[in-house]
Amino acid sequence: MFHTVAAALGLALVLIRQEYAFVPEALFRQRREAILRSFLDRSYIYSTARFQSSLEERARANLRR
Repeated sequence: MFHTVAAALGLALVLIRQEYAFVPEALFRQRREAILRSFLDRSYIYSTARFQSSLEERARANLRR
């Protein structure tokens, strides 16, 4: 269905933004950044050992971009 991960992520962001269309753009961006940053503040993003070992490092790298 999606040709790239970037296309899938772009669609996800569009759908999330549509869901929160009632929130002003500046506030949406500010709060989204805070939420994403809060994931980095956690000891682990994922709660299971399986996902921690296979996805944690890549997820953290993505959040730092």
